[in-house]
Amino acid sequence: MPALYELLLIVGTIFAGNLAKPCEQSDSSECHHSTLLSYERWVPPPKLRPFEKRISQIIKNWGKTRDLSLSYDARLSLVAQSALNDVPRNPQERIDLEALKIKSYHLGFTDAGLAAIALRTPLSHNVDQIIADELKSRFASLSPTCFGVGAIVSGNERIVMILVAKRMVRLLPMPAVVKRGQQINLAGRVVVAASDSYTKIIIALGLPDGTVQRRKLTLTKRQFATTIHAGYQKGILNVQILIDRALGPEIASQFLIGIEQNIDAKKIHRVVNEYKDNQKFSIQERKAQLLALILGSREAVGVVLPAANISLDEVANAHAVDMKTHNFFAHVSPHYGDLAQRLAQRQILVSRALENLARANSVEEVLQQWLASPAHRANLLDPDVDAMGIGIQLTANSQILAVLVLVRRADEGDSKELATRTLSRINVKRLRLGLNALTFDEELSRLARLHCSAVANGRDGEEIVTEIKQQLIGYSISVNSFMGTNIDIVTHSDDLRLCYERVGIGVIRLQPNDARLWITVIYVKD
Repeated sequence: MPALYELLLIVGTIFAGNLAKPCEQSDSSECHHSTLLSYERWVPPPKLRPFEKRISQIIKNWGKTRDLSLSYDARLSLVAQSALNDVPRNPQERIDLEALKIKSYHLGFTDAGLAAIALRTPLSHNVDQIIADELKSRFASLSPTCFGVGAIVSGNERIVMILVAKRMVRLLPMPAVVKRGQQINLAGRVVVAASDSYTKIIIALGLPDGTVQRRKLTLTKRQFATTIHAGYQKGILNVQILIDRALGPEIASQFLIGIEQNIDAKKIHRVVNEYKDNQKFSIQERKAQLLALILGSREAVGVVLPAANISLDEVANAHAVDMKTHNFFAHVSPHYGDLAQRLAQRQILVSRALENLARANSVEEVLQQWLASPAHRANLLDPDVDAMGIGIQLTANSQILAVLVLVRRADEGDSKELATRTLSRINVKRLRLGLNALTFDEELSRLARLHCSAVANGRDGEEIVTEIKQQLIGYSISVNSFMGTNIDIVTHSDDLRLCYERVGIGVIRLQPNDARLWITVIYVKD
């Protein structure tokens, strides 16, 4: 398809040529701060009004008629909601799409193919039908994957803004403004159907001097990574990522990076907050920024987003304070020990605990350091953690001391609570497999408690197993014994998948501060 290939290259070149020119702004005080934070950071979703929820459903229904899988994007909704006052009153006028792109950049959005529908309709009109018709006509040739919506009632009319885009790659967070000469780590994965053998990934860089550089990236298991050198000229670096799946190149992602330069700072309405000089951010603001970058990194590679945990925040912050106060930088404190000891001192039960430390001039540099180090990156993107805590302190020279604690929490509760939750996990798994739920048997559970107590205390549990079998002669039975920190371990047993009818469960923890659990499950078929 040579025509498509030519068209997209022209579009890419125009974009790079127009936006790669240095901004005319000359005030040197503007060189050291940014009106946006980092690209692809996590953004809290806005609360949708009932009318906006209705429009969202109309959009999803339209997507189904096109066999499109459309996902809601919080950033696009924030942009749409912020631009409602800019919707033209004259139907013949078009919304300023470039202004919307700049607003999306300021929320960390990098997906290409942004398109918009902007409407003002009288309250007396059937707005649902109008929106459905607009979707069919305006977006007939598009195949978007994500959308955002903003809508209000103003006077006697409804104002609607719908934004869509096509997500072809998921990028890890990266800074939006850098220093001259800085190395920028860019990594991500292809999320559309693609083969490593037939797919080409191309990065195009529009430099501040107006020149354009292109190079191919290596694609391995749909993932790619490269380093961008910011260069030594102040201005705007235009970045495009193109995907060629043997059908001609498509612009998958596009964004701007300021080299000691704001990105159209004077031309846009700020979307979320008044952004500040990096030196003026409070510790809480920096913590929120780092949290958003961490969640964005994990979301980009498709792993679970851990819950922010106040107790873990306290552990992380206490270590940051300790390092600052006593002038050291290490995982082991001379006063409070390693991470396992610090968690135990606060009686936090975990089955897995990881820690990252960093010293940097900004939270963006903190993330870049962690992503550049294989060990820190593995911790940051570990799929087996479910909670996290962040601690930040500032040194005397305003450097950031950052501590990240990631854990998988151990199951807590007394023996009865844990047994009840274990039964629930077993039955949920059985129902998913199309099997009947098991009936909880109190006598079997008494025997199970005796068995797991004996094993936990180092005694032979076979005598109890023998007693169980003697009481249930003629029945089909199986006794499972486990030791772990999470009751989910029971769901890996093959016996869970068999046609049993009753179950007895015993769970014991020897010490309150010990994360280990001893579990016995007795399956019986009458």
